[in-house]
Amino acid sequence: MIERLFKYQASSDYDSYTVSYTWHKKRRGLRELFALALAGCRPPRPAVLDVGCGDGFDLFMLRNLPASRRVLRFVGVDLDPAGIAYCQARAAFEGCADMEFRLRDVVQAPLGPAEQADIIVCSEVIEHLVEPGSLITSLAAALPPGGFLILTTPNGASWSGRLKRALGLAPSPPLAEGGSVGHISVRGRKEWRKLCRQAGLSLIAERRGSLLYGSPATDRCRWFAGLTIALDGILDALRLKDLSWETLQLYRRTR
Repeated sequence: MIERLFKYQASSDYDSYTVSYTWHKKRRGLRELFALALAGCRPPRPAVLDVGCGDGFDLFMLRNLPASRRVLRFVGVDLDPAGIAYCQARAAFEGCADMEFRLRDVVQAPLGPAEQADIIVCSEVIEHLVEPGSLITSLAAALPPGGFLILTTPNGASWSGRLKRALGLAPSPPLAEGGSVGHISVRGRKEWRKLCRQAGLSLIAERRGSLLYGSPATDRCRWFAGLTIALDGILDALRLKDLSWETLQLYRRTR
């Protein structure tokens, strides 16, 4: 019973076929970028840090990859006590002595050079921040020269994002100073690249997410959902990265 609980992701997103595909494709891209980062790491036993780890799904997934046997430790940080407690319980249940989870708000208490990790994953976080550039700068500071940062975030330059803005459906400003409401910093791939370049990071590789986020409404039209998934393969081959609701980027610290 406990094992099934740890393997089940308690989210309504997983009830939807097209949304499940969205996360399947995103995590496939994440694994590919992680493999590139791991292959390019200088230390023989690198450390991995997941900032905003949530329920730990991505970090456990990456740890279970065969190539991850050379990783020294996996650390996840998040500001949600329930999420960290869940991750700690799962790590203890599975006997993951090389995993550590810490309660921390990295916006209020930025990471520094003393907390370096060779690979940092920041997935579905920066779009929720009022000043995402500040977090990117602190993440870059927590990387050694040659270290890697993996960012995944909605692509504001996507056709669907542009359509939402044209219809006046763009996210509202935060309700309180320093707070956030949903996706308040959705930007295009080039804007993220500029912020990362200013922080001393150089783009190494990029992957596109799925064409659509999907919804139960599109699930009801199965031929449309199937067509959308089939089109994704073509768009991947054509490298049309802005025909995607999400972008996945791998950076290396150059200075």
